[in-house]
Amino acid sequence: MGLLIAPVALIAGCTSPAARSASPAAPSASPAPSAKATGQGTPVLAARPCRKPQLRRAVRRFFTTWDHRDHAAFGRLFGPDGVLDMATKRQDTRHTQAWTDSAGRAAIVAFAIRQWHLGEVLAYKSMTIYINGYGLGGAEANQVTARFADGSTQPIEEAKFNYACAARAFTHVVIISAGAASKP
Repeated sequence: MGLLIAPVALIAGCTSPAARSASPAAPSASPAPSAKATGQGTPVLAARPCRKPQLRRAVRRFFTTWDHRDHAAFGRLFGPDGVLDMATKRQDTRHTQAWTDSAGRAAIVAFAIRQWHLGEVLAYKSMTIYINGYGLGGAEANQVTARFADGSTQPIEEAKFNYACAARAFTHVVIISAGAASKP
């Protein structure tokens, strides 16, 4: 008997503003608009289908720029209204529903810099790619671990990536922990 996964929502367990202590809610997968506008001046998404290689490269770039601490490149991975929901070293999402929300490129980079000062690097074993017909795609990185300069490690419960293919940018990334970091 096989496992059936339906990409109804690209990121199950998305979150919203500030450090959290509430249960994650279902996402609102709103793609980043393109330059195309309607008659009323409202931007709309230019239909551009996602391709699995594009999504795979985007997720790899996330991990690479994180681990290389490239501030500018990391910020450019996200759309202007992108969101990063991520557990810090001491946050235990599984047991306390805690994580930190960063919205917008500047806030996302500021959060990353705080984590990089702790020496955080991320590793994953594989990923599963999801594509829908609305110019959005997503991925889930599997067997993710965060390691810190003091030798502690943190198991990651979920690492999910929502990507707007036309904008070539993440709209929402969720990396939540299975526990606080600890030394082996």
